[in-house]
Amino acid sequence: MDLDDRKNIQTPEGLDLDLTLAGLGSRMIAGLVDLLILGALVLVSSFAFVGLAASATLDATVIQGFGALALTLLVVGYFVGFEALNGGRTPGKRAVGIRVVGADGEPAGFLAAFLRNLIRVVDFLPIAYGIGALAILATDANQRLGDLTARTIVIRERLPHLDRSATDAAHELSDLPVWDVSMVTSQDVDVLRRFAVRRRSLPQDRIEQIAGHLADKVRPKVTGDGVTEAPDTDFLLAVLALKLR
Repeated sequence: MDLDDRKNIQTPEGLDLDLTLAGLGSRMIAGLVDLLILGALVLVSSFAFVGLAASATLDATVIQGFGALALTLLVVGYFVGFEALNGGRTPGKRAVGIRVVGADGEPAGFLAAFLRNLIRVVDFLPIAYGIGALAILATDANQRLGDLTARTIVIRERLPHLDRSATDAAHELSDLPVWDVSMVTSQDVDVLRRFAVRRRSLPQDRIEQIAGHLADKVRPKVTGDGVTEAPDTDFLLAVLALKLR
């Protein structure tokens, strides 16, 4: 029996993407880890500015103003920077295996990361993310107010279930190319696995259409000889096989 909250999204390519939503517990643990790390950074920075104020010739008020601005940017930049540039994962989220994505399953960009963290102040009220916790429990997709504003969700990262047919399809190519597929995410692998299975029951023109859309998204994440020349379907199956081996 599966008790996890799930969200099923149909990709523009016509493939179903089944995501497991992060619950309140894992999000609170991730938040606590991030707050501990951020608290340590703020503490070190504060001592640095105190020492600078004591030794510098500038007016202490000016230094305090710069210090307050720097600490604000540190707090905001920590969450926004990690979520926008690290695949939706802060150190806390990475530690518990969750990440932020768009409500459509696409990676969350800078604007979404900024908006969801701008509303974090409201979610924190009245104390310890009280409003945010209630919102997570009350919404179907486990979204706090920041997620609703930015149209994001938080999902659990998991290795996709590998059924036999997907594995067989991925290994149809006898010789795998030497490509760097480290930038291909687990979410990409999930979509590629579904493509490998679904293509057996689709007409050829539909397979080519879906493969073209998927290849346009995955190809920029892969480097190596022959990446741009490989036919779309062969390219996708090769990437999947490289990720599964």
